[in-house]
Amino acid sequence: MRRDVERFGASLKETEGEEARLSTDIEMARAGIVQNREASFAAERESVELQGRLREVRAQLDTLNTGRMQVASLRQRFEEEVREGITLVGAAVHAWDKMRSRRCTVGRSQYSGETSPRDRATQNQDRGLGLGQRRCGDP
Repeated sequence: MRRDVERFGASLKETEGEEARLSTDIEMARAGIVQNREASFAAERESVELQGRLREVRAQLDTLNTGRMQVASLRQRFEEEVREGITLVGAAVHAWDKMRSRRCTVGRSQYSGETSPRDRATQNQDRGLGLGQRRCGDP
């Protein structure tokens, strides 16, 4: 019976040692699980933050693209207005030159404004006149 008691005592010590080892392993596994959960929550939180930033960047990009389209539209309208203005000014200048040339055929210019020397030179070149030449009542 003593042998049985000694054997049971030794078996109890082995079982207690194994239990202590398993308890340590379980605690380490639990600590690992907690760390993994915390890391998972941190990653999820970072993912949500990045998605929010991505939405903000997309909204800014959409705003910039809308602004670009507006600028392009304004530029196009401006260019159309400039072309129209040039056309209107060109027609008015042509009509003015035509009216002036008709008045010159009467023998005397009805134009009473002063013309700069540079403008006169340009006008004379357009008419095919040389430097210092004038035509029918030019100032």
